[in-house]
Amino acid sequence: MLCNRAIHPACFSAVVLAYGLTCPPSARAQSVPQCALETAHVIAADAEPGDTFGHTVGVDGASLVVGAYFDDDVASGGGSAYVFVASGGAWIQQGKLLPSDGTGFDRFGWHADISGDTAVVSAIFGDGLAPVSGTAYAYVRSGTVWSEQAKLTSSDGASSDWFGRSVAISADTIVVGAPQDDDSGSSSGSAYAYFRSGTTWSESPKLVASDAAAADNFGESVAIDGDTLIVGSPYDDDLGSNSGSAYVFVRVAGTWTQQAKLKASDGNTQDTFGWRVAVQGDSAVIGAYKAGLGSATGTGAAYVFTRSGSVWTEQAKLTASDGANGDNFGWPVSIAGNTVAVGAVASGSAYVFARSGTTWTEVSTLVASDAAAGDGFGLALD
Repeated sequence: MLCNRAIHPACFSAVVLAYGLTCPPSARAQSVPQCALETAHVIAADAEPGDTFGHTVGVDGASLVVGAYFDDDVASGGGSAYVFVASGGAWIQQGKLLPSDGTGFDRFGWHADISGDTAVVSAIFGDGLAPVSGTAYAYVRSGTVWSEQAKLTSSDGASSDWFGRSVAISADTIVVGAPQDDDSGSSSGSAYAYFRSGTTWSESPKLVASDAAAADNFGESVAIDGDTLIVGSPYDDDLGSNSGSAYVFVRVAGTWTQQAKLKASDGNTQDTFGWRVAVQGDSAVIGAYKAGLGSATGTGAAYVFTRSGSVWTEQAKLTASDGANGDNFGWPVSIAGNTVAVGAVASGSAYVFARSGTTWTEVSTLVASDAAAGDGFGLALD
């Protein structure tokens, strides 16, 4: 089975692999291969076939959250999420997160993220303002105990909005994507930001693209770092049908304002630029998993953008050194400092790139030590 969409439970094994980048900066600059070594093999304590453990991951320091949206604890296929903490070189399961009002169709654990002692987990088919509009839940840690703090729903939610298709958290701010929202036409999409004061989460004004149009799927992906938020719109048509784009919003005095619209310098029809997004500081990486490479189609690419003042500029286009047709390179993307990781889910691998000055170099290819066809390795990164 080709696991090119996150819909087949059999495509995912109940494992997550944690990697440590072990080579020094001088070696990375010289493109030394295999600088990243597998350091852990993380498995749910109650793992069962079909749970889809590893469909989503979020990491912050020594804490890891992993979604398993077909787990059956609440009801058949209701979903769950697990929190692990690093201790003595190993990842130890600290808690299992379940929604207080979950049902068997919610798909809780579809997407998850973590920041400090707060985690957010979405249930893409949960019941919010309307049935099956989508929900998200905030959890907080006290000592080693996790408890549900809030259920987040959209104030104008409608059935099948897919609220929770994507989530991200940075300190006291959570952002949730709803790519099937219809404000500017069918599936034009939107995103919602929530801010915490004390223990109360409040919804900010709804985020939509300045040029929103039907079928853009704005909100398919979201990322946040401090006062900068990026929303992917992979089916935007500026550079051809489904070429894709991403929007940058900045928060000033509590108000979110669109700062830029990002597009690939060589964008083309069906690239799906914006399928996944990541941001840290003044750098962002945008995945375009259907982008072509030479005569190949669907090889995939990722683009790095940097900000100077309020202006964003494309710095690099990243592609796999051994890219092949259909690899889906760019399905997930992640950035930390001068390091970017890009997954190629169809090939079952991920690639690490390092920046020196303004130049990006591929330094390692990651594969699972026990890789098997159909594992879906590379589906999620953080």
